[in-house]
Amino acid sequence: MLQGDDTHVAALRIHNFRGIRELSWCPNQGVNCLIGPGDSCKTTILDAIDLLLVERQNVAFDDLDFYDANPTNAIRIVAVIARPPQDYLREDRYGMLLAGWNAVKLEWKSEPAENAGVAPVLTLQLDVDDTLEPVWSIYVGSTPEDKSKRVRFADRKEMAPARLGAYADRHLSWGRGSALQRVGAHPERLTAQLNGLLRSARDAFAAQSAVTFSEIIDAVSPDIRGLGVQVRDALTANLDHTSFSMNASGVALHDGNVPFRCMGTGSARLAAAALQSAESAQRQFLLVDEIEYGLEPHRISLLVSHLRK
Repeated sequence: MLQGDDTHVAALRIHNFRGIRELSWCPNQGVNCLIGPGDSCKTTILDAIDLLLVERQNVAFDDLDFYDANPTNAIRIVAVIARPPQDYLREDRYGMLLAGWNAVKLEWKSEPAENAGVAPVLTLQLDVDDTLEPVWSIYVGSTPEDKSKRVRFADRKEMAPARLGAYADRHLSWGRGSALQRVGAHPERLTAQLNGLLRSARDAFAAQSAVTFSEIIDAVSPDIRGLGVQVRDALTANLDHTSFSMNASGVALHDGNVPFRCMGTGSARLAAAALQSAESAQRQFLLVDEIEYGLEPHRISLLVSHLRK
């Protein structure tokens, strides 16, 4: 787990999530490394952080997400977000919902008191009970039920962590939620540009297909018209909008003519790591699962050095 120098998770508590009955952890800023045998819930901890900070709101839970596969064991994931973005501290944002955190004593307080070393923090909470409906909120009091409104979607998107796991291919294209989509000032313009290219492709295809399909068009036209089908302009062969479309997920990063996703597992994973840790991607948290996957020892060292920087 990599945390930025500013916004970071100062404390994490997990209750009844998958194989974790109860966990309390205070991560450090910078690189945090979880080491342990298989099935010791290392990935589960990353999943908990991911679900708490996830930007999408249609997360599906099932019985196996609860401890001992028992939905009566309600899930609760809580994180203390220290040094939140300065805009969050305004009263019209989350200024009235801030708690406090003493980084020396590792203590949570219901109110910040910076003169006493208790810095302002946001305390985010995710609850899932036997209804299987997740509820995100900001914890503001002294009892588990003392909660307030949710974080705005735009702010959730800003805090959502990047994730580098065994399957990183999706980050090598401009699909929804990929790292490439976050880089650049105006990713929303890509769809309009792609549709413009599709219209150009249709015009070019129509011009070149006039000769290729003319014999077939001439053969079927009389029968179509003879059966009373009203043709307002002229019969032509062209690309179908409904079955031939261009979207951002079809645009991938290439090395010349070769897509990056077709490179070796290690190279594709390192490329995805570079994209997700790029400053222009504006990620506060990067979760890396099984860092050794597809990487030789010297490449693992290279990746860790890159993340530390």
